[in-house]
Amino acid sequence: MPRFHLTPFPSNSPDSEQKTSLDLSIDGEIERKESTIDLVYVASGALSEVLWPTFVAHYQRKDELWKHTCFELFILATNGTKYYEYNFSPSGNWNAYIFDDYRKGQQDLAIDKIEIEMEREHENKIILNSSIPLIETTQASTFKVGISAVIEDQKHQHHYYALSHLGERPDFHIHKSFILSLN
Repeated sequence: MPRFHLTPFPSNSPDSEQKTSLDLSIDGEIERKESTIDLVYVASGALSEVLWPTFVAHYQRKDELWKHTCFELFILATNGTKYYEYNFSPSGNWNAYIFDDYRKGQQDLAIDKIEIEMEREHENKIILNSSIPLIETTQASTFKVGISAVIEDQKHQHHYYALSHLGERPDFHIHKSFILSLN
């Protein structure tokens, strides 16, 4: 199972809204199974500084999850420009989109649900598990993924974490930042 580590977007960037950094580490694992992609995010450190969405009993598909603490996955087939975006909120809410190309042609992805579980191991460690059904392009033999997170702190500042930061501003949609290959 491939492991990953997300790095924060530099807080000293002139375009960055974050004026401070968080003492937070985000790591995880991703695995492609026969009918799903299973993803585990592990956030550890100063979790009390993070504004965590309240867990909802009846989670649902919801837009604009990235405006608050949210974990994300991007999938690009190696043979095209079409890509998928999946959003996982610690609240249990989720969303999934398909794009024709870089930020173009966004549509809701036709799936019924994404399984999300969040557990707090102790005051300094949270684990978010998600299971995504494989569909269309994600059934290709090989694809590239980008893994990221938007973390909202208690002061309502946003901190951006990703496998790779290639733009002058945080932008998880840049295809060259999808650096992890899954077979």
